[in-house]
Amino acid sequence: MLSATLLWWWSQHLLLGGRIGWRSLLPGALFASTGTVVLSWAAGVFVPMAMERSLREFCPLGPVSRSSPG
Repeated sequence: MLSATLLWWWSQHLLLGGRIGWRSLLPGALFASTGTVVLSWAAGVFVPMAMERSLREFCPLGPVSRSSPG
């Protein structure tokens, strides 16, 4: 969380060309880093389940193994 906050904080400062003070950028950096960490955690939980469901439904090759209707 700390490294994500520092990265977002610095990125905002860099992209805004230093026109906004560091203190004003901190809330946005905290919000963005929290979102990044939560999204990363959620992806670690939900993506494996989605992949398993997809493998059961479509087999490893998925749509490649079926010919298109027509």
